[in-house]
Amino acid sequence: TSLAPQEGAAAPARPPRAVLVGHGRVGSLIARALRDQGTDFVAIEDNLALAQQLQATGVRAIAGNGASSDLLVEAGLGSADLLFVTVPNGFEAGRIVEAARQINPAIKVLARAHSDAEVEHLRRFGADLIISGELEIAQAMMRAARAMSPR
Repeated sequence: TSLAPQEGAAAPARPPRAVLVGHGRVGSLIARALRDQGTDFVAIEDNLALAQQLQATGVRAIAGNGASSDLLVEAGLGSADLLFVTVPNGFEAGRIVEAARQINPAIKVLARAHSDAEVEHLRRFGADLIISGELEIAQAMMRAARAMSPR
C-alpha cells in the first residue's frame, strides 16, 4: 500500500539520490547515515505503521513490498544513483535487485546477505556490493586480534 504525502507537505523538488528498501535494524542505521550526510533518499518499508512513523518524522517513506516494480518506480528508482537492499532475507532481496535492474540498469546496488548461497543469489541478480554479516564480523575480529597480539 502506498502512502500519500502528508497534507500540506511539499512535493520533492528533485528525485532521490538513493532508495532504501527495509528500515529495520540495518536499514535504520543506513537511513541515519544518509540523513547525516544530507543525501536525499526514499525508504520502502513493508510495515505500514513504521512507514507512517517515518513519514511523521519527515522521512519520505512508502509502505509496501520493495520487490514491487510499481513501488520502486514511485520511490524514484529510475533516476536514483544508489539502491540499498537491507531486507533480512537474501532470496527476497534478489527479487528486489532483479526488479531494480529492469527499471534502472545503471543503479549501484548494495545488499546484505547471511549465507554464501544468498551472496551467490544476489550476485546472479546483479548486486554490485554484497555484505555478509558473518564474514564482516569474522574479518573485524581477526583485525582486532592482530592489533592486540602482533606476533
